[in-house]
Amino acid sequence: MDKFEQFMTAIDDELEAEFNQCKMTENQLLAAEVFGYSYAHYVDRVDVNERFTDLMPNDIVTLTKDEKFKWDIKKLAKKLKVDKEQAVAYRLSFQQAKRIVHAKSAAASFAEGVKQSIEQAIRDGLKDKESIDNLVEQVCYRAADLSYLLRVECRDLSEYSSGLRDGSYDADDMDDDCDDDDDVVAEF
Repeated sequence: MDKFEQFMTAIDDELEAEFNQCKMTENQLLAAEVFGYSYAHYVDRVDVNERFTDLMPNDIVTLTKDEKFKWDIKKLAKKLKVDKEQAVAYRLSFQQAKRIVHAKSAAASFAEGVKQSIEQAIRDGLKDKESIDNLVEQVCYRAADLSYLLRVECRDLSEYSSGLRDGSYDADDMDDDCDDDDDVVAEF
């Protein structure tokens, strides 16, 4: 290998290491959804803030156990160290988060997130300029999350263009250019 190839390999390795630091685990993605953080905000705080690195992902583990073992709400509240009303809200939020995070593609995740945001806006009363502005803000957050997911998938939005228009949400060309990594949600 000549010096130029060595140099280019070193740059590739450095860029790949930097990119891999930006990938979130499934539990981190679920935590971002359950606790209301954008993916970019969340990933910026992993390994810097214990709440993002350990505490919220541990709550996702607890919510997963709750789902598996069908705990009563009192037990879930005790495990999460919250009141019963908050435990009910977290349980519902966890179910909604799974539909977004486990979607078959970044575009499907985006569509599910937008749908949930619209449904919540309607429940809250979509009636005036302020409520419409709040909904627009939520859709913008969903677009930012889509950008993060596309980066992780090594995809361009244009690959989902026809799928977004017809509701299938599949990339037009699904050749995978990213390396596989079982510890992260990098492909759907």
